[in-house]
Amino acid sequence: PCVKAINRLLGYHHDRHQQERDFTAHASHELRTPLAGIRLQTEIAMATDDPKKRENALKNVMKSIDRSTRLVEQLLAISRLTNEKFDLTKERVDLVSLLGGVVGHNMAAAERKHIHLSFIGGEVPIFIEASEESLKILADNLIRNALTYTPSAGEVKVMLIRDGQGQVSLVVED
Repeated sequence: PCVKAINRLLGYHHDRHQQERDFTAHASHELRTPLAGIRLQTEIAMATDDPKKRENALKNVMKSIDRSTRLVEQLLAISRLTNEKFDLTKERVDLVSLLGGVVGHNMAAAERKHIHLSFIGGEVPIFIEASEESLKILADNLIRNALTYTPSAGEVKVMLIRDGQGQVSLVVED
């Protein structure tokens, strides 16, 4: 039994090390793409005398910066969640209040894209036992993905839907 336990532990650490290598390679590739775009669009802006081309190139630089920022934020969230010291202690969390706050936090981004962002959760608190920080990361990621992939003048609805049996579903619809 001791040999099997040691082998399982070694296998676990080998798998985890491989996952970290794969993740690092993927993350660096994902970061290189927007950085290359920033460089290219900056070169275009610097080389042109046409104000419209310059403005378009600078808008593309901003999009690439936003994409890079989002990727770095996701990497930091993953790092926090996979950190062995991350506190996943369950606590009593009001989903209505938590989601209302996350939606409010994303309202400016929705307005910049002319997207109507709404939260339908009701007035009655819904309490669950969970890690509040993990729920915030989850909700923020779902909402930001919806905002990223919804075209301008679109709509994103965040809903807490209760069934007749006391179950609650979180729905992000775009």
